[in-house]
Amino acid sequence: MVTFNRAVVIGLVAMAAFAVWRVALPAEKRASDATADAAIELLDTRTDARFAVAELNLQSQFRVTGSFAGAAMPGGAVLVRADTGGFCVQVGPPGTVWHLAGPGGAATAGSC
Repeated sequence: MVTFNRAVVIGLVAMAAFAVWRVALPAEKRASDATADAAIELLDTRTDARFAVAELNLQSQFRVTGSFAGAAMPGGAVLVRADTGGFCVQVGPPGTVWHLAGPGGAATAGSC
C-alpha cells in the first residue's frame, strides 16, 4: 500500500511539473520571438543605411560620369549591375540577401 501511495504522489508531482512547464513555455517562446524580431530589425536598419549610402554614391557617380558604373559601395554592399540606364545593388549575408534596383526602386528580398 505504501508503494502505491508513493507512485501516486510521484505521478502527481510529475503531472504538476509538466503543467508548470507547459504554462511557462509560451512565455519563453514569446521572449525568443521578440529577440529574433529585434535582431531582424537591427539588420534591416543596417541594410537600409547601406542602401541609402549606395544610392547617394550612385547618384553622384551618375552626375559626374553619366553612368552608374564605377560607383563606390559601402561595406557589405555589392554593385552587381550598373550602366547608363540603371543599377542593382545587393546587400546581405548569405541567406538574407536584399537588392535595390534603380534608379527609383525599393529594397526587395532576394538577389539582383
